[in-house]
Amino acid sequence: MSLYNPPICVVNDEAYNRMFAKLQHGERYVKSYLHTCPHKNQNDCKCIFYLNFLKDGKMVRIINGEFKDVISQTEFMNKY
Repeated sequence: MSLYNPPICVVNDEAYNRMFAKLQHGERYVKSYLHTCPHKNQNDCKCIFYLNFLKDGKMVRIINGEFKDVISQTEFMNKY
């Protein structure tokens, strides 16, 4: 279990749009990191990542076994 457990996940607009488009075009999931992965070789990477999925037309991420909504920065600013 991780200490990272936000009620929702906010992603910058560019990343959100890119990930959402990939999911809408058939990708089963897309990875996201809390920081930029510095590894050129995938075999060297031990960075923590999260899997983002489409669920009922919305992007969600599993954190500590729970689905958390993933929203864009703009949606966050307009909603909260």
